[in-house]
Amino acid sequence: EQLIPEVIVSPRDSWFAAKKSIPLKEAENAICGELVVPYPPGIPLLCPGELISAPVIRLLLHLREQDINWQGLADPELKTIRVLA
Repeated sequence: EQLIPEVIVSPRDSWFAAKKSIPLKEAENAICGELVVPYPPGIPLLCPGELISAPVIRLLLHLREQDINWQGLADPELKTIRVLA
């Protein structure tokens, strides 16, 4: 399974692009619009402009069940994720 996201849109263009929030479970093949950083360890799993794949969603759902703090998210519970509109 591919857990290294593919960059589809440059980080700069993604940062300034229009965004919308959608349920995480419906985000497959969307382009991420925010940093997704589990803490610990504090290393981004997704960055703006990266493709959200099914394996990444499964990993995020698994981590969401753990006692993980999230940084960079509009929704700190990661029920929704910001994607490019």
